[in-house]
Amino acid sequence: MILSYESGRLTEKKSYREALRLESSVSPILSITGAGGKTTTALHLAYEYKEVGNPAVVTTSTHLAIWDQRGFCWKNPRKNYSRSGGSTDRSGSGSR
Repeated sequence: MILSYESGRLTEKKSYREALRLESSVSPILSITGAGGKTTTALHLAYEYKEVGNPAVVTTSTHLAIWDQRGFCWKNPRKNYSRSGGSTDRSGSGSR
């Protein structure tokens, strides 16, 4: 359930885009702040934009979890991508 606060009361909405009044915005640049739910909100918005044919990019200044779901595609999922941009092969073959 997605709720939006409007005119002094909570109203149920069908999407994050509707709740945030972004339905007419094709490619907004958003910054999401707060103490919980930022990653979930960003990923739901990205999925909703993708569903209507507008690709989205989600980035973070900290760690972003990788879930086993459509939309997350790594060229080599056996590599450990570090914050410095380098990678470490975890396949056991020793190759990079």
